[in-house]
This record gives sequence, structure tokens and C-alpha cells, in this order.
Amino acid sequence: MNRKNRRPGATNGAALRLELGVNHHRAGRLLQAEQCYQAALRLSPGEPSAQEHSDALHLLGVVRMQSGRMDEAVELISRAVSRCPSNPTYLSNLGIANLERGET
Repeated sequence: MNRKNRRPGATNGAALRLELGVNHHRAGRLLQAEQCYQAALRLSPGEPSAQEHSDALHLLGVVRMQSGRMDEAVELISRAVSRCPSNPTYLSNLGIANLERGET
């Protein structure tokens, strides 16, 4: 996500950390992306229903899935789905993580 595509109101620290995490993630720097997503979650504890919070949970789960940590991936993505139950990307990645974990 670049500055032109930044979400409206994405001026707080959590949103900026999320944006930085997405940039690292796209570049394949999973450790740095993970750290940014964790920072975004720490910076938005009072906003658990905010979109940035759900996105950070989901993307942290995707990083964990890409790192082979399926139990953690399922837990994180499930939390994102509980906040945005109709998000098709979250639901798809939750299904993939469950399949990779051996569940159907």
C-alpha cells in the first residue's frame, strides 16, 4: 500500500505500521512484516474493531501461515474473520490455513 492508496484517516501509528508491514510482506521480508503487524496491533489496542486492526490480524496470520506455523495462523485469521465475517480474502486464507493444518 503506497501513500496514494492509503486508507482515509491512515495517519495514526498503527495504520503506518500496517502500511510498512504490507510493503515488507510484498518484498518477501516476512520477519520485518511480522514485526510491523505486531506493532500495529500494539498501537491500536483500544480499536479492536478498526479495519486496520482486522487487517493486521489477518496479515500476521498469513505471515505465520507462510512460515509454516499453521496453528497460530488459524487463530489469528479466525480473530480477523470474527471482526469481518464477510471478508472473502480472510475466509479464503482461513480455509487454506485449515487445509494446510490438515483440517477440512
